[in-house]
Amino acid sequence: MNTLVAHEVVVLASGQGCLHLRLHAPRANALEPDLIAAIHGGLDLIETTQLRHLMISSGRNFCSGGDVGRFAQAAAQGCSQNYGAAVVDGLQDIVLRLVSMRCLVGLAARGAITGGGAGFLFASDLAFLAPDTFVQPYYSEVGFAPDGGWTAILPEKMGAATALVWILRNRRMNAQDTVEHGLAAGVTANPEDLLLQALDHGDIESRLTSKSLIWDRQRLDDLKRRLAAKSHAFKMLLGNVAQIRFEGECALSRQSSGDGFDLGPAEGREGVHDCDADVDFGGLANGHDPLTEKFQAVHPGLDPASDMVSYPLLPKCPAQVSGCTQELVSREGRVAVFLPGAPVAADG
Repeated sequence: MNTLVAHEVVVLASGQGCLHLRLHAPRANALEPDLIAAIHGGLDLIETTQLRHLMISSGRNFCSGGDVGRFAQAAAQGCSQNYGAAVVDGLQDIVLRLVSMRCLVGLAARGAITGGGAGFLFASDLAFLAPDTFVQPYYSEVGFAPDGGWTAILPEKMGAATALVWILRNRRMNAQDTVEHGLAAGVTANPEDLLLQALDHGDIESRLTSKSLIWDRQRLDDLKRRLAAKSHAFKMLLGNVAQIRFEGECALSRQSSGDGFDLGPAEGREGVHDCDADVDFGGLANGHDPLTEKFQAVHPGLDPASDMVSYPLLPKCPAQVSGCTQELVSREGRVAVFLPGAPVAADG
């Protein structure tokens, strides 16, 4: 048994075998390279054993999506692109394998299905959810591009306009809502039991033929193209994450000029390369520009209309830096962000 993904073969009432993959990774099954690899290992078992039924489940929470802390750590170490490729490309490959494999894929979930974790729901053939299940994108809150099928599969399932509004508004959809939008087959206190019954119902070859006719070559090629575009967009936005270490509370400086902040003669200038910067500071000089909203989204403790800013007592907290930011300037423990009049390329 893998330490992150348990697997066993369950014998259905009909006598057919069903591979059960149960996620039990840290931080509510946060997606990181080891978990991605373990899930791929489980899918390899389906292909080698030629089982025709697959159930994916978890514990109290199904999946919290990408581990923002690990992404931030990778950015601080200068390897955000490699880390992003391992997670995002690996997740996109899982989504593609689930929809293309000649196997009936079922999902039984509880609690949170957020971010890229929703890709398992979107790519499943049958899904049953517990009443406490909810699905939420969160991308606009952390500044990442949607992955895991949010823009590659979801628009076709529920309509492009509805999918876009959901992503943009970061709406939390409850279990019953997912049924009404065709994303799940039902809501039940025992999703695993009901899913096993549903997987075992009907002629399996007929059902798999229906799946292959829906996911035909043209649709699969379109999915590959969309997933590739999503991966590219995600990696581009990864460059927008800067590591900023917060340690308490401080007064905001109101000195501002132009489109950015003005702290006078600057010390500790740090250019933004790939929109990636690592800055230590104790105070924040804040003007009224779009960056304020970025901080607000990630750090609710920052109120640009107040005189004080508070932040989590964490060693490293991710914060967004505008894609057109040219450099971060720190002086006497304070930070300024200068936005040039014309956008600067992401590799700055």
